[in-house]
Amino acid sequence: MDKKLSTSKLAQAQDIKSGELFKQLESFGYIKKQDEGWQLTQAGVSVGGEYITSTKFGQYIVWPTDFALPRFDAKSEKHTASQIGERFDLPSQKINQLFAELGWITKHGKGWHLTHLGQHFGGLQRENSQSDIAFVVWDAAIFSNKRLRNSINEVQGNNTNHSSTDKSYSSFRQKFEAKYRTADGHYVRSKQEMLIDNWLYMTGLVHAYERKLPIEQEVYSDFYLPKGQIYIEFFAHELDAEQEKEKQSKLALYQQFGLHLIELNDSDIENLDSVMPKYLRQFDVTLGK
Repeated sequence: MDKKLSTSKLAQAQDIKSGELFKQLESFGYIKKQDEGWQLTQAGVSVGGEYITSTKFGQYIVWPTDFALPRFDAKSEKHTASQIGERFDLPSQKINQLFAELGWITKHGKGWHLTHLGQHFGGLQRENSQSDIAFVVWDAAIFSNKRLRNSINEVQGNNTNHSSTDKSYSSFRQKFEAKYRTADGHYVRSKQEMLIDNWLYMTGLVHAYERKLPIEQEVYSDFYLPKGQIYIEFFAHELDAEQEKEKQSKLALYQQFGLHLIELNDSDIENLDSVMPKYLRQFDVTLGK
């Protein structure tokens, strides 16, 4: 088990009073009072909380060393997928599918679990007190979230005239026309991208090309796999100074937001059949026989 901190130690590390941290964890639904102690909820488990037992202190809750409470007010009004759907004239099922496609939630049994990225955008984990089915509620800021609104416009067919004005759109994509036709009809910008696309198509993996990352910054991935919420980037061995800077900036964003990334290079392209299944298994995606 990776090193984790007790609630008291975590409070000390974050320079707040232990009692205050317990109250905040309770307000966000991560723990709840039980007899004389605290019980970890499913929401708390989803953000990394777990029990350990020691001979000296008995059973108690520990948290990841980098654990941080959401930046949104837990006491402000929260909105369910149904309420969000009413605002945008979409059913709650479609709203949850959009959240999942953005990587903000993941399907868990009959319910939904909040991801680290979803927490960043104001999501809070909740449980139905009668059925114990997990669901996610959202801060009011979700209604004006640009990335969500773009996805809703795409689903409703309202983005047909949209074109990117992104200043960070890579120099590679500005210089090279998408002229390589793939087996599934996509047009991509290099032979390497064509080989990746063809491999994904032939193995039956649904994928998108040049999909915008589900973050505030206007950054696009080479490929995106809805299954596993995986992004694929190809970087050639030889990059000029500008391309290397763009690469490092992009990789930093993937790491910052905890996105699932497969990074491919020239040697990988020559061995996709052997390397891709291995990379995919890291994110619990296996290929059918």
